[in-house]
Amino acid sequence: MPFRFIEHTADAAAEITGKSITGIFLSAFDAWKETVAGKEKSHAVEKKEIELSAPSYEVLLVEFLSELNYLLFTKKWLCVKIPILDIITGDDGLKLIASLEGGAIDPTSIKIEIKAVTFHNLEIVKEGDIYKTVIVFDI
Repeated sequence: MPFRFIEHTADAAAEITGKSITGIFLSAFDAWKETVAGKEKSHAVEKKEIELSAPSYEVLLVEFLSELNYLLFTKKWLCVKIPILDIITGDDGLKLIASLEGGAIDPTSIKIEIKAVTFHNLEIVKEGDIYKTVIVFDI
């Protein structure tokens, strides 16, 4: 299982696992989507491209989930699938390039509003062949 929700006082938290850094990002997306929308799906399928930069994987993860949150709560657009997600390491940091699929969503179908994706206890670690982290959403 790529994520599981864990107890956290006044916030929503999930323990995320993946076989790669990209896997961590995709599992974190799944946890974010289930938090905000449950099993809700967008009816119209539109594609969006995003490109983000950050100095570390942790900052990039928060930026990535925050961008998805922005699209949902500002543009009323729910990402339901990420067919392409690449993370490129360069001399000046990390770059994430992703292709998103989703569409307009009725705001009344949003399950929980995430105010912010936090850095609380956020550290991506590798244990054996598995990457792990905990992500906390301020709700």
